[in-house]
This record gives sequence, C-alpha cells and structure tokens, in this order.
Amino acid sequence: MIRFMFVLIFSFLILGVLFADRRPFVWTYIYSPGHVEVIEAENYLTFDTKSLSDITNTSFDYQFEVETGLGGGWDFAMYNVFKQSSTGSLRYDSSKFRFRYAIFGGDWYLFDAQLYMEYKLFSSLSKHGFEFKFIVSKELGSFVFGFNPVYEISVDYYTTPKHEFKVIGGSSFALNESIFLGFESEIKYEVKDSNYVSVFSLGPTVSIGSSKIWLNIGILFNLTKEAMKSRILLSFYLWLSSNS
Repeated sequence: MIRFMFVLIFSFLILGVLFADRRPFVWTYIYSPGHVEVIEAENYLTFDTKSLSDITNTSFDYQFEVETGLGGGWDFAMYNVFKQSSTGSLRYDSSKFRFRYAIFGGDWYLFDAQLYMEYKLFSSLSKHGFEFKFIVSKELGSFVFGFNPVYEISVDYYTTPKHEFKVIGGSSFALNESIFLGFESEIKYEVKDSNYVSVFSLGPTVSIGSSKIWLNIGILFNLTKEAMKSRILLSFYLWLSSNS
C-alpha cells in the first residue's frame, strides 16, 4: 500500500509544475475557494487504532482526491477510497463527489465562510452517504482558526440509516511561511436505531511545506475510548494553464 502511494505521487510530480496553498490542518477545513483551470491532487493516509493498549489492532484507509475550481465561488472534487482492516486485505471502499461554495471571504469580514456538500457511493452500490459541512475560518497574523459543524447520513437499502453529528475545530500558529504547529479537536455523536455513541478527540497537528508541496501530519486521541487515529496528508497543484 505504501509503495503504491509513493508511485502514484511520483507520477504526478513529473507531470507538471507544482504549487500548493498553505494547509495548516489535517482534519479541519478552512476557507479555500478552488483555482479555475488548476487541478489539486491530495493523498490521505489515515490509521485508526482501536486501542492504545494493542496498536496491532489498527486499520487504515487511503484516499486519493483531485479537485478543481469551477468559477463563481464553486469548486468540485472526486475521491477514491481504499480500506484495509487489521486482519483483511486492501479493498476498494467507495467514491466521493464533493462541491464547495464560497459564501464570502476577505479582510473586511469577521470570518470567511464556505459550504461543503458531499455524496458517497459505496462499493456495494446499495449504500449511499451524504455529508453537509459549514466551513468557518479566519487568519489573524500568524494564527489560523477553523471551525466545522458537520452532519452525515449513511443510507442502506437493507439497514436503518446512520446519523453523525460532528463539530471539528482547530487552531494553528505559523512559525514561518513553511511550518505550522497547532491542535485540532473533534466532538462526534453517532446515532443508529436506538443506539448512540459519543466521542471526544484532541491532538496535535504539524504542517510543513514550501511553495511547491505541503505535508501535514495529525493525531487525534480519543479521550473517551483510549484509542487514536492519525493522518498523513500530502497535497500539491498541477497547473493546466499558463494563465492560471
């Protein structure tokens, strides 16, 4: 799996000139309207450790995303998601299609705001997912703040729907133009039938990059279950037009 990811990344690196926006967070989205005639490539590798006392019980998923700006404040992205459990083999899990719309942003606003809408088609074809997110963020000098209320619903023809309500947020400080240090948190409330699960997670995030490529690493410690998840995010742009 790791070899596959590096081969994929290298293939894109040799295809075009690269430039990447600053990306201070791993889990939290900030206001970021897409660039028209430019494709952004992002690679997500996420590890989910079920128990800190047994780190071998860890599953992971790999997501490869491409996105581009559509103009008028809209952008579009498509993801392919692959998963592997601690005892199973790598398998295709789902495809995701996402739209974002920039409501407003700029120094004259108290904060920047963006809407996020996503549809997920699972490999079984009988299961579908929908996600709605409100992105709020602000840059104040060297500090960046992000806040994301999220609602997700998974619908399967053979089972009852699953609902998730989440609040994800983060704060990051720029040591210089290339290094961000911060933390992120997640509060999640999951409901299915009459069962519910609540989770609170908190952890550090590091973002390192230059004008060509950004690498982000984040960890969220599940404080309610003594578990954790970690993510590595590598992102860069492929310029398609000399006018971009």
